[in-house]
Amino acid sequence: MGAVDSKTVVVSIGQPLAFPPHLGDPFIVLSHNHGYREFVSLPVSRQVPLPVDREGRTRDDVIFCLEVVLAEDEEQFGQRNYKTYSTVHVPLRALDSMSGKSAEGRP
Repeated sequence: MGAVDSKTVVVSIGQPLAFPPHLGDPFIVLSHNHGYREFVSLPVSRQVPLPVDREGRTRDDVIFCLEVVLAEDEEQFGQRNYKTYSTVHVPLRALDSMSGKSAEGRP
């Protein structure tokens, strides 16, 4: 994940290299705790909108959820017929600290 501007972030996820094929094809349910949710095939790169406060600053309480799900194929995934394999939660603040930016100084 990388910042584009104060209102979006780019999320890029590659195709898994060592995934057990007998479990199904992997897909991603990408969301954050302010109402964003998207069902995507891999690999993917998306600009994800971020919520802002009344002053137009990006909220610092955003937590991304990357849910890896398994489906027989893309059609089954599109019909929301899948099983959750793993879920990762990533606070936006963690991304800021990795990039050297300060959440408090973000416009």
